[in-house]
Amino acid sequence: MSMRIGIPLVGGTHWHGGITYLEAIIRAFRALPQDEQPKLYLLIGKSHERDLSAHSYFLSLLDGFIVIGYMEALPEEISKKARLFGTFHEAADHVDFIFPVNSDCLPGYAYASWLPDFQHRHLPQLFSAADFLLREDATNFVLTAADNIVVSSETAKKDLIQYYSPYSGKVEVVPFFSRFDPDCFEQNPIVTASSYQLPERYLICCNQFWQHKNHAMLIRAIALTEHPVQLVCTGAEEDYRNKDWLAQLKSLISELGVGDRISLLGFIPRVDQIQLMRRSLAIVQPSLFEGWSTVMEDARGLGKMVIASDLEVHREQAVPNVHYFDTKSASELAVLLDQAYIEQLPGPDVTAERKAQEEVGRRQINSARKLLGLIDRAIHIHELRKFSSTGGRSVCVERHQTSRILQLNEELVEKEELAQAKHEALVRLTESLEEKHEGLMRLTESLVEKEAVIQELSTALEACRSSLLNLDKGNV
Repeated sequence: MSMRIGIPLVGGTHWHGGITYLEAIIRAFRALPQDEQPKLYLLIGKSHERDLSAHSYFLSLLDGFIVIGYMEALPEEISKKARLFGTFHEAADHVDFIFPVNSDCLPGYAYASWLPDFQHRHLPQLFSAADFLLREDATNFVLTAADNIVVSSETAKKDLIQYYSPYSGKVEVVPFFSRFDPDCFEQNPIVTASSYQLPERYLICCNQFWQHKNHAMLIRAIALTEHPVQLVCTGAEEDYRNKDWLAQLKSLISELGVGDRISLLGFIPRVDQIQLMRRSLAIVQPSLFEGWSTVMEDARGLGKMVIASDLEVHREQAVPNVHYFDTKSASELAVLLDQAYIEQLPGPDVTAERKAQEEVGRRQINSARKLLGLIDRAIHIHELRKFSSTGGRSVCVERHQTSRILQLNEELVEKEELAQAKHEALVRLTESLEEKHEGLMRLTESLVEKEAVIQELSTALEACRSSLLNLDKGNV
């Protein structure tokens, strides 16, 4: 039976990064060969009702929905594949593992926590004292209570080791990547851009309007460009930490006189956002901090040029065709904006997109297999603990033994494949030695022939010498 993974709904209009993370994880599992794919069920509660529509474009990839508690009206695509449960405990019995548990824990269940980043440690000035403590308490709770913790980058793991070193052994790095529905590439991005009344040539920034996304410096850089660079911005327009932030940005735009060059579209459907990125000249990612940038991965997945802030995590992501700038230098960014505006062509570049999606597909498969390995190990540990606590044989242990048998079979297959590879290498070596032996024999035969010729020549030479001696005697 396929592994059953329960996926708690993460993200919404308040946090688009959570939505794209779920999509990336689900698409990674779906990139696997059919016989490796787990069953995927979205876990939904009453509190998720308002965010469901933001996830609608990838819900068809799920095997089903587990609804916890009463919900007034479920969309038809969910209700026809939904199972209803009164409590979380009842629902959890119908999955083998729960992931991602965002910055929280589920004691008593098989699960893995996901910590997106440690931004509050790097940019504490952006958080109130209460919010900082709330994040710190949540992080410490996860680190102490969870057995399995996932971060998305080596940079984030490095932060964890720096700030929370006793818990670094629990952490696994599993990056995620942006692979899009094939239907996205059948749409015409020119039509989408026209529907938003955008100019033919523009750069795009797809970040929520949070202070650490660094829109303020991007706006100042636009004001410094030598060419009439057009900028399009998408993303939710509210920072819960600073309710006046958008108003401050609009005031800055007005003050610098660049209102006619910047289009603020707000939160738009993901399918439209993808088309606008496809059409753009380049993607701009000016953020001051990221745990693993979805914007960078979108650029990778679309084969787009990206202008990015010089963050360690951005360099770790190593997206092709990237140009870095100092996060504090508007003039440095302005130069790159000008270059992109005059040198790049409006998209889409179908060839670049196809190659990019093929590469992302390979990355996704590796990521999915790594995550499944983590999940399998976590389930084994959970079931053994459950068996130990009950003191009796259980279905959990039988499932563990079955999984162990499958693992041993896989190891046996790997060893057989290795033995076969070694055998083939030995055969090739034997053939090579035989060829060299035949060559040596031919060389020996050739030497023997040449030796005979030399002997004949030597004999003839000796005869000539004898003849010459006889002639000399006759003359005497």
